[in-house]
Amino acid sequence: MGPLIPRETAPAYIIVLTGSLAVILVFAFTSFSLATPIPAKLGSIAALMMFCGMLARRYRLGRIDTLLEGLGLLVLLSLLCQLGSILLSASPMPLADHWLAAADSSLGFDWFAMVRLLQLDSTVLAAAEYLYSGLTWQPVIILFLLVATRQRGRCWIFLTAWGIALGITLAIWPLVPALGTFPYYGVAHSDVPHMVSNMPWVVPRVLGSIRAGTLRAIDLRAFIGLVSFPSFHAAGATLLGWAMLRTRLLWLPFALFNVGVIASALVDGGHYLVDLIAGCAVACLSIGLAKVMVVRHLSPPDGRF
Repeated sequence: MGPLIPRETAPAYIIVLTGSLAVILVFAFTSFSLATPIPAKLGSIAALMMFCGMLARRYRLGRIDTLLEGLGLLVLLSLLCQLGSILLSASPMPLADHWLAAADSSLGFDWFAMVRLLQLDSTVLAAAEYLYSGLTWQPVIILFLLVATRQRGRCWIFLTAWGIALGITLAIWPLVPALGTFPYYGVAHSDVPHMVSNMPWVVPRVLGSIRAGTLRAIDLRAFIGLVSFPSFHAAGATLLGWAMLRTRLLWLPFALFNVGVIASALVDGGHYLVDLIAGCAVACLSIGLAKVMVVRHLSPPDGRF
């Protein structure tokens, strides 16, 4: 019989347990509450998948153990990230849009030139919206591919790095809250008529309600991705591209696609350029930390990373 929790899986589980405990304590000792049962149900399903993965390893049922655990961890981490970003948005720190915009300007980035391009060409907008959604479905596909190609070690580094990146992002967010580019620069949704997503204009309304104390009963309408700096979209895309670097034939398409995912966050995510740069830096740091935590516990043939 195999172990329930091998040492290389422990860091990812510690991150999930720590995050879960933190969210539970915030709900217990603040006025925040859940107005929908869906997060609790999703969390229960994710926990069940992780437990089934442990049992599969215990009875040596093959690679299905890593697949089940990985899927459960991804769901639970995403849920914790959404809840954490909402809870931490109550930060009293002043909005940092002015500083983020000034940083973009110092880098020579002309945000209004990008908007003028979007107003002229609907093809760019359509591509950006498709690419932006790539962060939602790619992790599942990449998890399947890593398991199918017997890269179990790289799979656990990826899962651990994903959790670390989420933790770093959430730790920084309440210190640098921001509305995002479109509302800060005063560009209305009607000014970009070909843009389907209204997310950049919804964020200020939800964020403002949280900061004002009028939104404390959390429903699904608040699950929109509030974090601006650093961009987890950029961090996640960097991690996804890295995860496929050792997979023949597939690494280049995934790398190019995720470069597009990062760039699309300027449009659909309403991010500043410095948000993306910081997100990529967070991903690199997370990969380094995950390797330190996981690689030393791996042995051939699981040591492929």
